Amino acid sequence: MTEYPIFQSIVHQIESELQRHHIYPRRFKTWDENAINATGLEIIVDLPELNPVIKSIIINFDWDKFREASMAKQMQGMSKHPLLHRRQTISSTVTPSLDIEIAWQLNETIPLTLSQKHLGTDRVNLARTWMDAINHASAAIMIQDHSLSRWHIDIEGDLKGKYLSQMTFISYLTITFEGIESLSELHHIVRRKLNQVLWMSEKIILIAKTSLPKAS
Repeated sequence: MTEYPIFQSIVHQIESELQRHHIYPRRFKTWDENAINATGLEIIVDLPELNPVIKSIIINFDWDKFREASMAKQMQGMSKHPLLHRRQTISSTVTPSLDIEIAWQLNETIPLTLSQKHLGTDRVNLARTWMDAINHASAAIMIQDHSLSRWHIDIEGDLKGKYLSQMTFISYLTITFEGIESLSELHHIVRRKLNQVLWMSEKIILIAKTSLPKAS
């Protein structure tokens, strides 16, 4: 019997909603780390055939036993929840919330193509111009639960100078479930928030495509 029946119901709602949108991830996998009392869901959707600017979108949902137990305490019909019989989790006062990390992996070869005749730091500068444009445009479309965004980049070098071998734009969200008392309420907010995340992802894809710097 799973220790995370509430989180499993969230996972099932996410899977059903993705199918409703005809989104079929390359990876849809839950994970458990007993050493840190954590669980989560990883989703990877590849996009190269639809949009060569974004290679893939990775969405991680993070949860743990303390949030699960806190959620079970406030919901109806959870008296038999497996975690409500453990002193460690039943005494927790953690506010139940779902942490979401969304990562858009950009096609790092585009700045190389646009600046293939340049040397030194020109290729890095072109990539930086692209990232700055995405930062500026994305600020207007981030949903209410957004906390922060950042870039993860890898810089390498060759005989022509430095270049970016990885460009990933990452956004973090936190959805609070405080006050939710039934599974139907929970499923409703999960569907609504996931649709907001999908809307935001579509906007980021469009922003990445329309903000490409011109070759120089």
